[in-house]
Amino acid sequence: MKDEMTSMERMETTLRFEEPDRVPIFFPLLPLNLVTPEDSLRIGKDWKKIVEINDFVVKKYGVDLVHCHSHQFTFAEALGLKLKYRPDFLPCHGEIFWPNNYVLNMAVDPMNPDTLEDLIDQIDFTDWLEFPTISTKLKVIKVLKEKYPEIPLMGEVDDPITLLASLVGISRFSMAITSAPMHFLKFAKKAIPHLLELVKLEVEAGADIIFTAPILFGSSISDKKIRDNIIKTFKPIMVDITTKFKNAGARYIMSHICMESIYLIDLLEEFGKSWNIDIMWIAESVDYGVAKRMANGALTITGGPHSMKHFLRGTPRQMEQAIKYIIGQAAPGGGFILSPADEIPPATPQINNDTFIKTAKKWGKYPIPVELKRTSLWDL
Repeated sequence: MKDEMTSMERMETTLRFEEPDRVPIFFPLLPLNLVTPEDSLRIGKDWKKIVEINDFVVKKYGVDLVHCHSHQFTFAEALGLKLKYRPDFLPCHGEIFWPNNYVLNMAVDPMNPDTLEDLIDQIDFTDWLEFPTISTKLKVIKVLKEKYPEIPLMGEVDDPITLLASLVGISRFSMAITSAPMHFLKFAKKAIPHLLELVKLEVEAGADIIFTAPILFGSSISDKKIRDNIIKTFKPIMVDITTKFKNAGARYIMSHICMESIYLIDLLEEFGKSWNIDIMWIAESVDYGVAKRMANGALTITGGPHSMKHFLRGTPRQMEQAIKYIIGQAAPGGGFILSPADEIPPATPQINNDTFIKTAKKWGKYPIPVELKRTSLWDL
């Protein structure tokens, strides 16, 4: 049995595909997307409140990775575009990406490339880095790094895919990118210099990992022909971005496959080898043991119990069974970080959060018990 490691040592060991003392835990319990849009924006500008929330998570749960997250979905506001939310809308779990949840000051018709071009022409990055939620994020990273120097901190810099999708909606964006890829390339060229500057600022503040490209979405590209066309357009842009981000000082790049990840697991090895992605947070509908084998040592897999099935609706016993199976299949040999499959939903019972942490620390110790390696889905 190895001596107890610091969180930084634990993460770095597993990222080298070696076995640390136990499986690292990533537990993004930051409820900025679980409140009304108005309250979320307000909290997202309050660095003291965000530090307080992260203090709670670190001290109560003993996590190994902190996501320094101020607020998502503020891109339109930051660029001065008008954005109107529905009164009953909660901006969590990517729901904002569905067009009916908000209205831009203009309609973007995915079958009419001219409207997409008009939107892109409106965008002005001049004062983007001065937007309150960005300055808040930088302050949070700096304060948390001073308080927890041995815990890896993850900053966040959205890529052009995510930024444009957050404006027009994922379903619209998928159609727009296939019908008018030249407009996406135009937008990316416009955005990258400003994104690169934000990476430098986050690294200077203390970020060890940069979270980007979190909209490698699955369910919207279940049609393989559409998927392959989109990936063909995305790849050169994303490789350019991750390369420049690392040249700007990012030690590791973490990405996220959202929703139905199963449609993209055959690309995991490519994401690691040629897209320069070090960690892939994989969402629902994936067996993490299979995903790790598909990655073939090219990147570290992050994932765990289902956000809805286990966290929101599951029993503590179901949570424990799921974690034991996932650890047994994906943890041996390092290269795996245990986390929720996606964001933790509102109204998740506290006992399920506690069970997640307790079970992870009990059964995630290396060497992984033989009985976990032999567990099958039929035992759950």
